[in-house]
Amino acid sequence: MKKYIRNILIITAILYTSCTDVIDVDVPTAAPRLVIEASIDWEKGTTGNEQTIKLSSSTPFFDTTSNNSVIDASVKVTNNLTNQEFIFANQYNGEYITSNFIPVLNQSYTLEVIYNNETYLAEETLISVVDIDEITQSREGCFRSQYLF
Repeated sequence: MKKYIRNILIITAILYTSCTDVIDVDVPTAAPRLVIEASIDWEKGTTGNEQTIKLSSSTPFFDTTSNNSVIDASVKVTNNLTNQEFIFANQYNGEYITSNFIPVLNQSYTLEVIYNNETYLAEETLISVVDIDEITQSREGCFRSQYLF
């Protein structure tokens, strides 16, 4: 019994006194780029008039900066059929909000963001999701593990 305890203590001592090497990884860096998180969401049972778009800038991989919000941009969404523009108000925390958006299914919209004298454009069509009629769950045909002793 003493032999086992002695061996366990020796192994534990070796594990806790082993050396570790620090490896420095060179990660390429680049100038910060604009990150746009935009999605027109129209939840069933709501008017869909309140929409939010978030803007931030990219950060280096090992950077611990948590506040990289973009607060000096211009954001608008345009209905391509009616040319109606929806201006998003700056909330000075990286969020741009509108409360007068009018969503129309199967309409094409253009997002325009102007930041640092550069214009970013995106176009998308607002489509409806498919209604879920039924969800079922079954345990038939599942894997069963057997233990042989």
